[in-house]
Amino acid sequence: MQEKDVWLLIKKGYPNNFVNLNIMKKDIWLFISGFGIMFAVFSWLQESSLIPSTDNLGYLKGVYALVTGFLLFIFFRKSL
Repeated sequence: MQEKDVWLLIKKGYPNNFVNLNIMKKDIWLFISGFGIMFAVFSWLQESSLIPSTDNLGYLKGVYALVTGFLLFIFFRKSL
């Protein structure tokens, strides 16, 4: 939902809580999607042996995916 769409909903009488809830749901979905995309990228990099195997990386793959997924979320959130 773009900003102009939000203002149209507010003008039509939708409560701000409804609009804010939809925006929050979209942000949560985009953040989870960014994490999933980056986790898949790191898994692919492991399978192709470009980064160490699971024994060496362990839980850090999830941490790296969380950080880089957050960066994806920040950079691409405004454009969607």
